[in-house]
Amino acid sequence: MSKETSLKAPEGLWEQVVELVKSRFSTENDRSKMERYFPLFLSHEFKENTLHIAVAEALQVEWFTSLFTKPIESALQELGHADAKVVFDIAESAQSAHAQKPTFAPPAAAFLKQSAAPVLMGMPSTLPLTFSQSMIP
Repeated sequence: MSKETSLKAPEGLWEQVVELVKSRFSTENDRSKMERYFPLFLSHEFKENTLHIAVAEALQVEWFTSLFTKPIESALQELGHADAKVVFDIAESAQSAHAQKPTFAPPAAAFLKQSAAPVLMGMPSTLPLTFSQSMIP
């Protein structure tokens, strides 16, 4: 976890969970994923028998839920929290930052609208990338 991570779980619980999860991953690939993705957790809070882990984006919620929910819940159960659940949420600060971003057309779409060259759709071809008007039927 990053240095900015807020610690709102019982003393030492998160560190114990991390060590248990890491020890249970049998392959280097799994341990590598953990070492790569756990620093992206912005905060965690254990309340009402649920460990809430905040991340920056909705895609991370989906991805981390599938990767880490079961191993973290299993570690919590081993540490005496029998019915503990894990929930990944988008951090409030990330939600407000996302809401303030301006919307705009992707640069490619803007280019295609302004391009004077004909835009061909469909199957790729072996035709040259640029055409003269005499080449178009």
